[in-house]
Amino acid sequence: MSRAREQLVLQVVATDSTFHRATVRGAEAWVGKCLHCNRKLVVALDGATAATIEHCVPRNHGGTDEPKNLALACEPCNRQKGFRHDHRPAAHPRTREVIDALVQRRLERWKEPEA
Repeated sequence: MSRAREQLVLQVVATDSTFHRATVRGAEAWVGKCLHCNRKLVVALDGATAATIEHCVPRNHGGTDEPKNLALACEPCNRQKGFRHDHRPAAHPRTREVIDALVQRRLERWKEPEA
């Protein structure tokens, strides 16, 4: 995993209210929830994880790597969202519905990062 990706993951963890520190298999880690299905996600303190970075607004629709547009998702959920919706035009009604729902869910989980 690249250091840049680990840094993005840690930015998401710092701004997602579902994540908290816990001991997992004898090691400290961040534990939170998938944006889509609420499955448990584990992130090492250095940002290493099997979870994927979800762009609420996909990059091909103008989405950025800004923390408010990013969330963590389990790989199956992120893959399915990309396969079903990301390739469609941004104005497609179902694509718009999915994007709006993810943006709303992310905002509901948003917390200001600690200084």
